[in-house]
Amino acid sequence: MRLAFDITSLHDRRTGVGAFASEVLTRVARQDDIDVMAYSVSWRGRGRMHDELVPAGVALAHGPMAAQPLRQLWRRADWPPIEWWTGPVDLVHGPNFVVPPARGATVLTTVHDLTFSRYPELCTRDVLQYPGLWRRAFRRGAHVQAVSHFVAS
Repeated sequence: MRLAFDITSLHDRRTGVGAFASEVLTRVARQDDIDVMAYSVSWRGRGRMHDELVPAGVALAHGPMAAQPLRQLWRRADWPPIEWWTGPVDLVHGPNFVVPPARGATVLTTVHDLTFSRYPELCTRDVLQYPGLWRRAFRRGAHVQAVSHFVAS
């Protein structure tokens, strides 16, 4: 299986989401039957996409991905697909709420909390984009992984 995995949360200080993404990526990279292609939806972080962010054996998609323009497109359309950067994949995992469209791959997003919905006054403008991105991903058939019963209900 070929997995496209979003490493955007690994660029900054490792909070809960970054720690989660790092751990999942490290464990998946050890699997012989999974080929991992890491990508980052970040224009600012494009220069920092190097081997220090990912474990050995994980390939990096190197094409530039500007977050704001892509998120605006993905909220309104299923274009451009992640395969533009990763090549063909079977599964796309967005471990931090946002998951891009894919041509034919299964799409999975992880939900860690609902702060943007319950306490929007605590959120950045960037985080407040998540509901629109989620709705679009759900309409495309994305699967959802909730990390707690509280978030799932």
